[in-house]
Amino acid sequence: MNVNPEDDFSGYGDLYDQVIDLCDFSNDGNLSVCEVHECVIMIENAWRADWCTADYGMVDYCESPFECDTCEGEWNCADIELITADYWAQVDTDVNG
Repeated sequence: MNVNPEDDFSGYGDLYDQVIDLCDFSNDGNLSVCEVHECVIMIENAWRADWCTADYGMVDYCESPFECDTCEGEWNCADIELITADYWAQVDTDVNG
């Protein structure tokens, strides 16, 4: 599933223009549903950075409900949590977290 610049998304206004301008990560002139999903998260985080307090937080990760390419050997959130905890256990010599 791809989005082409010729498609009519006039109902989405500025969001569509931002997605087209910012999110063709593969530089192929088309947007995949996976690029759009990732881009909407990026745009939301930029909006939060401008309009919300720092304590509000960012959208860290939203698993895409769409079928997207995968990368063999990629780390998922659980892997990153384990690696971070293991690393921190090695370097936190004063054990104060």
